[in-house]
Amino acid sequence: MRLGSSVAIALLTVTVASAQPEPVEVHHIHGLSFDRREPGALVVATHTGLARIRPGANPEWIGASRFDLMGFTVSPADREMLYASGHPDLV
Repeated sequence: MRLGSSVAIALLTVTVASAQPEPVEVHHIHGLSFDRREPGALVVATHTGLARIRPGANPEWIGASRFDLMGFTVSPADREMLYASGHPDLV
């Protein structure tokens, strides 16, 4: 499982592009999953929102909400459904 550890370490250093003038850094990852709609893409649940990382593309936020995703999983039955729990950003 060495590859999984390498991916997790690499993700900790990813800077996620956003519509804001400055990039938003991913500081704290709570969960990851492969994006079942797009082979090779990862969905990353973070302390500051949900991001998608695609091979050869800049990382991007999914949705407009920036909240702390404390729990995260992808539905095993519906590839369009993501489940998350957490709380709003405190800032």
